[in-house]
Amino acid sequence: MTRISRSSRALATSRFRGCLKNTNFPNFNLYQFSHVLEKLGMASYPSSMTESEWKILENLLPTKPDTLRGRPQEHSRKDIIDGILYIIRTGGAWRMMPNDLPHRKTCYHYFRLWAKLGYWERIHSALRDMARLAAGKKKP
Repeated sequence: MTRISRSSRALATSRFRGCLKNTNFPNFNLYQFSHVLEKLGMASYPSSMTESEWKILENLLPTKPDTLRGRPQEHSRKDIIDGILYIIRTGGAWRMMPNDLPHRKTCYHYFRLWAKLGYWERIHSALRDMARLAAGKKKP
């Protein structure tokens, strides 16, 4: 086994880091190319919603404010829901969210806001009623 000296190891490490800085995609993440995946019919994670699921859930979420006050939204509601569903499905901590999803603070903010306003209970009730009707049972 050949031994590598510290100076040559440090030189190789610095050259490697320099190559990474000079690449065309230094901050590549999958989130930037999610529209390509959507056109191909692919989701970025197994917990991500399909378009048919999103059409059902979109009507159950609060509408965006019509006023021009405040900062414009950076992420779509679908992306925020995908981030929340990722955390729920994996059972991980908010700090462990991948970088290709919206920021963890954004997803957590909407999760808490909608929980306080009772939207999650309304969504659950509506989806439960839809599932019961599809199974041929009566609405509770």
